[in-house]
Amino acid sequence: MAALVVLPLSCMRRVSALAFASSLSVAIGAGFAGFVTWRHFATPDLREVCDAGEPPKGHWTVLDPLPEEGGVPGIFSVFPTVCFSFVCHTVLLPVADELVAHSQGDSHGGDDGPRGRVHPSGPRRMRWALDGAFVACAVCYGVAAVLGYLTFYETTLADLLENYPPNARCGDDRWEGVTQAVRALFAFTIVLSVPLIQFPARRTLTLL
Repeated sequence: MAALVVLPLSCMRRVSALAFASSLSVAIGAGFAGFVTWRHFATPDLREVCDAGEPPKGHWTVLDPLPEEGGVPGIFSVFPTVCFSFVCHTVLLPVADELVAHSQGDSHGGDDGPRGRVHPSGPRRMRWALDGAFVACAVCYGVAAVLGYLTFYETTLADLLENYPPNARCGDDRWEGVTQAVRALFAFTIVLSVPLIQFPARRTLTLL
C-alpha cells in the first residue's frame, strides 16, 4: 500500500495534484455517514442482533470520566489522537498559496502575474474552500455520531464501526460484507491523508 499509493502521491510537486485524493476521502466519509444512517433506519433488527442498550431515562446522561490505562490518566491516552485530528492546519498555507496563484493566473490570461499583488478572488476562493471543507466534515461526522449513538445507546463503542457485526457481541448479520467494506474504505482514507499531511514538510525541505 505504501509503495503503490502513498509514495506516488507523496512525490507530487503541487498540492492541487492531491485534490482527487482529498475529494475521495470526503466521499468515503459521506458514504460512512450514509452507512450509519441506513443501518439505523433500514435495519431495525440490528438492535436485537447486537443486544443494544436501552434508551437513557430522562433528558440528561452523566458520562463517566475516562478510565486510567496502565496508570496513565485517560485524557493523556487519547492525546495523540487529538493531535492527529488537528494536523490539517499545516496544509493551509500551501493550499492558500496555490488558490491565490490560480486566481492571479485567471486574471492575467494564464500568466501568473506579479507575485507581490494578491487578486481579490484569491482570499474569496480560500474562504469558500474552508467553509466547504468544514461544513462537509461537520455534517458527515455529526450525522454518523448522532445516529450511531441512537442505534446502540449506552453500549456504543468509541470506534463506531466496531459496533456493527461481525464482532464478539453481535450475532450473525446478512450485511456483514457491507460493514467490512466500509471499514476497509475508512481505513483507506487514513492512507490517503498521509501524502497531504507530509506535503508541507517535503516542500519546506526542497526550498531550503
